[in-house]
Amino acid sequence: MAAMDNPQVRQWLQQAAARYRQAERVYNDAAMTLAAYPNLLPKLDQFTHVDGKVSHILCLYGTIPVGYKGSTYNIPIELWLPEMYPVVAPYAFVKPTATMLINPSKDVDANGKVFHAYLHYWDYRSSNLVNAVGVLQQAFAVDPPVYARPHSQPPPTTVYPPPQFVPTPSSTGSTATGMPPQPSGSSQLSSPTSLLNSRIPNTLPPPMDPHAIKLNALRADVTDKLTAKFTDFSSAMTSEMEALLHENKVLYEAQTRVQQKADALDQEVVQLGTNLAFVEKRVGEYQSMVETWESKPPLAPEDILVAANPIQAQRVSFSNPVLRSPPGATTDCEMPWLPTRMLDAVAEDHAIEDTMYMLGKALDDGKIDSTVFLKTIRSLAKEQFLQRALVQKCAKALSG
Repeated sequence: MAAMDNPQVRQWLQQAAARYRQAERVYNDAAMTLAAYPNLLPKLDQFTHVDGKVSHILCLYGTIPVGYKGSTYNIPIELWLPEMYPVVAPYAFVKPTATMLINPSKDVDANGKVFHAYLHYWDYRSSNLVNAVGVLQQAFAVDPPVYARPHSQPPPTTVYPPPQFVPTPSSTGSTATGMPPQPSGSSQLSSPTSLLNSRIPNTLPPPMDPHAIKLNALRADVTDKLTAKFTDFSSAMTSEMEALLHENKVLYEAQTRVQQKADALDQEVVQLGTNLAFVEKRVGEYQSMVETWESKPPLAPEDILVAANPIQAQRVSFSNPVLRSPPGATTDCEMPWLPTRMLDAVAEDHAIEDTMYMLGKALDDGKIDSTVFLKTIRSLAKEQFLQRALVQKCAKALSG
């Protein structure tokens, strides 16, 4: 009968799990393990850590079935759940009885401490106690952690207390033995073993050859040394790799910046080449224009007329017969000062236009009153009319 079939054991386990921060997870993992392995029992006991600290924590102890060379053997183990479980992996130990000896291997040391990769790389999000026991079953099936003590070797009297054997008949005719009783000084919550009437088979692998025992011990010693060296080497390589990765990242970022600047410089070189070609083209055009103008005879200022609106710009030559003085021409339009007089009239017209504009702004800003404004505008408008009339008369004379 499994321990979890008893309601009193379930209640006891809930009380024991309440000591942990993640009580629900502790209870579920312990309950699933006890249900999957009926030969395991729970208890609360003192556990001494490596630093000497003593804790009162939950322990699952008993045997788990392990297949080896076609036979099934019950391997005694203890699973301790630390205070920070499940964040911290459980502690697993092989606890041989008086008739057993520990067989050191890569997973178990000479003191029975289990060093399996599943426990070393424990992840509370994906790892659990049931899977841990299953992994240990598979590992022990390859290399059993205990073997039968030779009859010529007396059992130790100081390491493990001998269990009380209660013979009970079995279906195969073999003899089964019970688990050791709990200490009398423990509290009422120490273990629910008294509530159960279970017996755990105690069959062991056959005795091993002494040379094989020595070979296994040497193999375990070499494995421990290699593991320690590999751990140191892995830590050193990890640190060096992180430094190299960081340096590679810095170099890659610098290369990216340099490449961006090089691309920008290439674009500037192309743009400068385009601008240089444009400037050289313009310089050539200007040089041609200068040479053309230098090859022509010099012009007098009176030979060129640049008239503003409303008279279109024209080039005037005094030798042009259309500029002959028409009959009845006035003094203002007589030759040869006709172009100069027309230019002065246009300039006067524009000056009057600008003066009217500024008078309007002065009126808006309140700098002059309306009387002064109207009087001045009337005078300027009269003058502007005369100048424009003169421009039209001169333009008519020039156009013949």
